[in-house]
Amino acid sequence: VYNMSLTHVIPLPWDNQKLLLGFDVVNLLDQEYFINRGEGNIGLGVSHAGMPRSFFFRGQWFF
Repeated sequence: VYNMSLTHVIPLPWDNQKLLLGFDVVNLLDQEYFINRGEGNIGLGVSHAGMPRSFFFRGQWFF
């Protein structure tokens, strides 16, 4: 599973503050994978699939 993250820090003109902007992609190639195969008695034998391709935007203000 491949993930990607891009970030950029923008310096703000007052009091040494910064703004961080980011873009993240989880499961970049949209691969199907399982966290477990449903074996054992914990979880009642149900398999759990991983997250599909997902996109996230984020911002963080450092003050």
